[in-house]
Formats: sequence, C-alpha cells, structure tokens
Amino acid sequence: MSFKCRLAGGMFRSIVIFAVTSCALSTPQPPSAVPYLTGGRIVGGHDADIADYPYQLSLIYKSFGHFCGAALISPNWALTAAHCMLDITASDLTVHAGSSYRNSDDGQIVNVSKIISHADFVYRTGDSDIALLQLASDVTIQNASTIPLASASPQASAVAVVTGWGTTSENANFEADVLQVVQVPIVSREDCQTAYSVNQDDITDTMLCAGYLGVGGKDACTGDSGGPLVVDGALSGVVSRGRGCAEPAYPGVYTDVFYFREWIRDNSGI
Repeated sequence: MSFKCRLAGGMFRSIVIFAVTSCALSTPQPPSAVPYLTGGRIVGGHDADIADYPYQLSLIYKSFGHFCGAALISPNWALTAAHCMLDITASDLTVHAGSSYRNSDDGQIVNVSKIISHADFVYRTGDSDIALLQLASDVTIQNASTIPLASASPQASAVAVVTGWGTTSENANFEADVLQVVQVPIVSREDCQTAYSVNQDDITDTMLCAGYLGVGGKDACTGDSGGPLVVDGALSGVVSRGRGCAEPAYPGVYTDVFYFREWIRDNSGI
C-alpha cells in the first residue's frame, strides 16, 4: 500500500525531500525518514482559493519547503498525519497559513512548538496515522480559520472535500503551485477492505476510505499527506495513504478523525 509516500507495498501521501548532495557541510540535511515520504497534488481536481478552505495549512520543513498538509483545529493547534512527522522535530517545522500558494511569501508563517504523534502509529500498516502540532503562537491572518472536528464517522456515499498542494498524477515529479480541491464519495470500510485485501492490506477501524471505486480519476496524491478530508463542514479524515493515486481499484485511505476524538481532546483540550 502507498502512504501518499512510497514504502514497501504502498505509498504514504507526503512529499519526497531529496537529500542535498552539496559538498558544503553546513547545508542542512532532511531527516532520514523523509526520503520515503512522497507528497503530491490532488488528482482530478481544480484550483482553489484558500478563503474557501481557510483551515488548510502547509507544513514547511526547514529550507526545503512544503512536504505535507495539515488542518487548523484551533488558533494554536493543527492536525496532520503521523507518518509526516517521522524523524522530524518541532524546531524543524513551520506552518504556512492563509495562502492559496505553496511556498509563497504571503500568508502567515508560525513556528511549531510541540509534536504529538499517536503512540500506536504503525508505519508498516498506517494504523493510527495521526499527529497533533502545537503552534508557538496563534494563527491570526484573515484568510485562516479553524474547522470543527467531526461528531461521527462519515457514512458511505457522503461527499467529501479534499484539498492540498500535492502532485496532479501518480507519477508526476512536481507539485501544484496553487491549492487544489477535489470531491470524492466516502467508500464503506467493507468495500475498501475488499479492494485492498487483494494485496493483504488491512483497513482497520482507525481508517476510512474515499474515492470513485471502479472508476478512479479523482484522489489525493503525493504531497497531500496530513491534509484534511471534510464532510458537511467538519474535519472527518486526514490524508494518509493509497495504492497509487486515483486508481479505479483502490480508493484513498484516510485516518478517521472521529475515531481519535478522545485522544485529540486528551492531548490538546479541543
């Protein structure tokens, strides 16, 4: 399975940050986990205005730029994917809020003061792929605002909205400069498990799925990891993984935010 970054059997949906091969010893190097993280742009979507999705955040790793997404759940807390945080410390990170454009000078940049990844996250399977980011100061820019957390897991066929700056196709080697948005239907856990069981991948209770099963063409992809899946105006999922991007046989796999509602409250007070 693929996290929307590559690993054995799959792909997480975070961006590959290639190691700098410069002979200058002072050049900062990415964390060892980052090379397996592949980020991508929404497949089958279209340009979006951050004013319509003001909860969307870009995660910036040192001087390497955008590598994952996140959602603003309070002025000083964000929710993302645990696989984005492997071998990364809070001092490595900033969040970019209030801008439609990746790695741009507009919007607001805020430091991250604390990373809380779920203790039960399993890299091999993507189980419990969720992390909280405590921000060093509040996000205050006009085009940024919080999104409420889902009060229940979404039902099959519900329309979900996914946003991000990932790649626009599975094998693309560039990201979107402008925020992308796509709508995909929720796929039942049973149907998703049937699809992934061909490759002996488990869809657990911590996960939910979305996409056009049997059709494909619309999905999150590399670089969208950690970003929001929204149903009826509430944060229902976190972009996690998938086998390829927008493939007819495999819907995208997301972390089920409602499943972790108590964990989020216990660790952030939200």
